[in-house]
Amino acid sequence: MMENTFSDMKTEKDESVELSEEQFSEMATIIKKTWKELMSNKVEVGQKLYLQVVTKDLSMSRLLIKSKIDIHTTSFMEMLNTVVGYLDDRKTMDKKIEDLAQIHAGNYGVKTKHYKHFKTAFMKAIRTYIPWNGRRENAWLWFWNHLISIMSMHSYNGNRALAFNLSRNKSIEYVAAVHESFDNAIDQSSLEFVKQFHDLLITEQPDIEKLFSSGFGSKQSNARFISMLRYTMGLLDDQQGFQKQIISLISKYQNPNINECHVEVLVQTFIRALKQSNGNHWKSIYDESWQWVSQLVIEAFNMYSQNSQINK
Repeated sequence: MMENTFSDMKTEKDESVELSEEQFSEMATIIKKTWKELMSNKVEVGQKLYLQVVTKDLSMSRLLIKSKIDIHTTSFMEMLNTVVGYLDDRKTMDKKIEDLAQIHAGNYGVKTKHYKHFKTAFMKAIRTYIPWNGRRENAWLWFWNHLISIMSMHSYNGNRALAFNLSRNKSIEYVAAVHESFDNAIDQSSLEFVKQFHDLLITEQPDIEKLFSSGFGSKQSNARFISMLRYTMGLLDDQQGFQKQIISLISKYQNPNINECHVEVLVQTFIRALKQSNGNHWKSIYDESWQWVSQLVIEAFNMYSQNSQINK
């Protein structure tokens, strides 16, 4: 009877489902057994997984290149090993997932889409190393959907907290750092800075550059770009006013082919251009401040996108 309780259950691709105790027991047994097989070859499995993830998504590549792949693979396999190790204690397992979500959202800016990329890559990689069947497919789909449902909640809240739940003193510190680093970059020649930023896009992100190319090129358009930046950053003391301006700009220049990932890459490339222009004057507070600005911009883009979908 145990064999049929879980194998007959349909697990949606991206949806967590509630399990009976009997179903959960069978699922836990399947996952622990297959995970033990994977851990016997954890280095190769982890490397294959990360290779698939890095080549799948630009924003994941940016997150992962901050340190060596072997460090990421070891951390990821150990993280999953910890979660799987608590499968017999569901409350503790969920608490461990919540703790991991808060760390990943707060320290690395990991979002729901990133977890889904890992899920897709993992499900593809796992079939390479162990015999596969429908029962194992259902068990691991449930596991990933359950993990993502918990981590997504904390990812969203964690990233919103980074953007909105700052103390007044920290907000003042971040705004001052943003203005200081921006002024450092454009003091000598604002047009030269825009050219440097544009050149970075062309060289490193040509597909992204094509989506935003109308905003760059001539001296006149570059001057307008700087003027727009000055005005927009002047609104940072009022986060809602800043986001309204971002939404207004998105509405004015909206390209239906642009998504959140494109906006994120654009902002991160802009930050890299700022770093290059600041050179040895770049400070760690600048990194914190501009990642805060990045979250505000992404949140504004998502608000605009959601409203657009509702109004269709």
